[in-house]
Amino acid sequence: MRLAAKLTVSILAAIVLVFGVRGYQAARRQMLAAEERARENSLLVGRALRPALTGIWRQEGPALALEMLAYAADRVRRTQQLDLRFVRLPSTDKPGQEPLVNSKKLAGLAGDEERHFVETVAGSETLLTYLPVAVAGQPIGALEISGPLTERDRQFREEIMQTLTRTALAALAAFLAVAVAGYLFVGRPMRRLVAKARRIGAGDLTGPLDLHQNDEVGVLAKEINQMCERLAAAQARVEEETNQRLAASEQLRHADRLTTVGKLASGVAHELGTPLNVVSGRAKMILRGQVSGAELVESAQSIVDQTERMTGIIRQLLGFARRRKPEHRREGLRGVVERTISLLRPMAEKSGITCTIVREDPEPFADIDVSLIEQALTNLVVNAVQAMPGGGTLTIRSCEEVVSPPAGVAATAGSYACLHVEDTGVGMTSEQLRHAFEPFFTTKDVGSGTGLGLSVAHGIVRDHGGWLAAASAPEKGSRFSMYLPASQPTEATDDQNPADRG
Repeated sequence: MRLAAKLTVSILAAIVLVFGVRGYQAARRQMLAAEERARENSLLVGRALRPALTGIWRQEGPALALEMLAYAADRVRRTQQLDLRFVRLPSTDKPGQEPLVNSKKLAGLAGDEERHFVETVAGSETLLTYLPVAVAGQPIGALEISGPLTERDRQFREEIMQTLTRTALAALAAFLAVAVAGYLFVGRPMRRLVAKARRIGAGDLTGPLDLHQNDEVGVLAKEINQMCERLAAAQARVEEETNQRLAASEQLRHADRLTTVGKLASGVAHELGTPLNVVSGRAKMILRGQVSGAELVESAQSIVDQTERMTGIIRQLLGFARRRKPEHRREGLRGVVERTISLLRPMAEKSGITCTIVREDPEPFADIDVSLIEQALTNLVVNAVQAMPGGGTLTIRSCEEVVSPPAGVAATAGSYACLHVEDTGVGMTSEQLRHAFEPFFTTKDVGSGTGLGLSVAHGIVRDHGGWLAAASAPEKGSRFSMYLPASQPTEATDDQNPADRG
């Protein structure tokens, strides 16, 4: 029920209650007044006839006295609608002389005492008045004066009808007044407030609400307008801070990428050494004229092949270092692993580390930004390489698992594409493991790391709707697991050659 309707119903109920109670009280007073008038009228009649009845009874006898009483009763009945009788006390078996009221109620009636009773006679309420009659000091009976209370009931009904009429008119007037006032000052402003609240809920903070009212509803509208202004200002600040944070995050990731590039430089230089030696040797042979004919063509082709090999290595390194806009697409993780390991293998082998790739079927697919996931995986691999200063084994396994996210991760249980990076390095204590993903936290020596690698990887995976999990023990190595929401490959992807995807 709407507020204006509730107010109208409440006010109408109050009006009906007040008018009804007052009307009933007024009708009750009218009824009691009419009953009192009937009682006084009965007493007047009885008091007027009782002396005459006792005088005639004493002088002429009871027969003449009762005859006079019958004559008077006939006149009273015609003029005042009252029945007048003489009744014996106590009652006798003589018909016509027993009282209409129970004789026990008249016990002890004597002297100037007068009693009144309201009894149901012939189906209607009747006022019965009894006045004791005594002759020569001896009680002989009583005068019974009875009259229906029709006038009392009639006045009561009239008062009730007047009360109902007044209540109905007052309720109608109040309904019209409250309905109009409720619509103008409550209903219409509330609808505008509701519409404004819905716009706020939808994110629209524009368009101030002006109700032109100085009551509580107007104050509420002004507060809502001020709230919208504050929300708009806060929204602008949040948007600005979000953009700044995104820019800082991107700069942080790029800085981490360049740091990794620096670490890869020595490995890439070693990787370029062999093809450079081949190119140099073949070029000198051609320059000295030591080859001719088919051998000359073979040397030139060898130079071209090694040049393309070096170009690919350099392009891969530049591609890793270059800043790119995020671009998500469905991608198989095997290709991500192979490209990452091809870039990092020289650095790992230089440290005496054997890299092993484990591919489980079916191949895991995810909707990812390939460049960012390659950066995250690179950070995990570099971290594992640095954790094995004396050499060891690095294992990268790609698979698809049905898992439930850990507490605090806004994800649901289901199928996830997984990359597990395991090393046989020095490991971490439980205290170090709790801080592993915090920015600038590192267990390495000064100058060996920035403490950003795992933090950046954690942020990248989280932005993809997944999470990083870590398990480690001192001197037993570490295992970092990357979980990304799985995406089933399209039919076109299934038809591609795995080598094309990687």
